[in-house]
Amino acid sequence: MTTRTENSEFLTVPQAAREKGIGATSLRAWIYAGHLKTTRTGRQGWHRIRRSDLDAFLSRPELPRCSS
Repeated sequence: MTTRTENSEFLTVPQAAREKGIGATSLRAWIYAGHLKTTRTGRQGWHRIRRSDLDAFLSRPELPRCSS
């Protein structure tokens, strides 16, 4: 059985974090640092991550460090 996120081209930050086993805080840090491309939606500008962009980012040999 497939879930809704498996069929979606775009994922929310929490969906991407759950699917890939990564902390949502780390994903947001990469987004805000400009390392991970997103699309903004809605009035509040929620981030949506294209599945192919996320896969390409995570397949890099070395991921950027998240600074706090």
